[in-house]
Amino acid sequence: MKNGHIFNLVSFAIGASPKFTEGLSVDEWNSVYAWADKQLLLGVVYNAVKRLPMELQPPQELTFQWASEAETIAGLNKRMNEEAVRLTSLFEAEGVATAILKGQANSRLYFSPWLRQPGDIDIWVDGGRARVCELLKKLNLVEGAKFTRHHVHLAKGTFAFSVEVHFLPSSGCFNPLASRRLQAYLNAEIRELSRVPEGFYVPSLKFALVMQLAHIQTHFYERGVGLRQLMDYYYLLKKSSPEEREEVAKVLKKLHLHQICEAVMWVLLLIFNLDREFMLCMPDPVRGNVLLDAILDGGNFGFYRELESHCSPYRFVAKRFRSLKLLKFNFWEAVFYELLYLRRLIVSIPTRIRLRKLSLRGVE
Repeated sequence: MKNGHIFNLVSFAIGASPKFTEGLSVDEWNSVYAWADKQLLLGVVYNAVKRLPMELQPPQELTFQWASEAETIAGLNKRMNEEAVRLTSLFEAEGVATAILKGQANSRLYFSPWLRQPGDIDIWVDGGRARVCELLKKLNLVEGAKFTRHHVHLAKGTFAFSVEVHFLPSSGCFNPLASRRLQAYLNAEIRELSRVPEGFYVPSLKFALVMQLAHIQTHFYERGVGLRQLMDYYYLLKKSSPEEREEVAKVLKKLHLHQICEAVMWVLLLIFNLDREFMLCMPDPVRGNVLLDAILDGGNFGFYRELESHCSPYRFVAKRFRSLKLLKFNFWEAVFYELLYLRRLIVSIPTRIRLRKLSLRGVE
């Protein structure tokens, strides 16, 4: 299955291309379905399928399966919106400001808010780490939760969906100087909240454009990034004003995010036919193809990366070579990513010895 056919179908699905005329075989349609599933774009691509003339549609059995998946995705989005409102009300009753990040805040920007495949619910809660943790304890939400440097992942079953409560608006960057500047900007910008018709609060588009680009960069260096995150960014850009894009473009240079921005713009141009007027910078085909290769190889958050199927020593060496290659992508981000990895490796030595395991993958 050629990537060009898939890219054209995605572009047609979101209305960026007027038509799709390729006649695909049964095997090719099965490949398209598997690819869309891997990238969490089943709902979006189904919008193209149902708009095709009968002679160009997939086999009937696959079309019915696809329609069922799309209906399930729509139902999940509606339930997640309800849960986001419930979370908002829960913290609002305690007198603290909140904002839904990414996920359901993004889905409402799509051509159909029900077609974006949801993941978990990310909610920012004002007050800083100590106050937020104290509040979660008061609400009996601490038991079984996992604490990271920027959020608390609530225990499974606490709510209908997986929930991450953020006391920092972003996980930041690997470069500590860039990360401090990023957090300072986001902490100031997140105060500009709006309550949307769905019933929860969302931050400004400027905040989302900066934060989610940093989020894409982090996942690109760590586990991997999927096309759904790039589609989210496409809709953020399409809904933003020229003034907002101009301000964000200046901020990205100060935060050393212009390299990942150049790569993202290239992917958005290639796959989504993004008009130049919506771009934050000139697209870079060199960095863009590095990002695109990672997207196509790994799918959603890198879960399908071929590298993950190999043994631990092979993965270790391959990842170190990948980091060396990424020095050309963003030198300081790659350096600090490796330093952080080295620190984690050293800290994990006692656990490895105790468990007599070379790899801690899959160990909680």
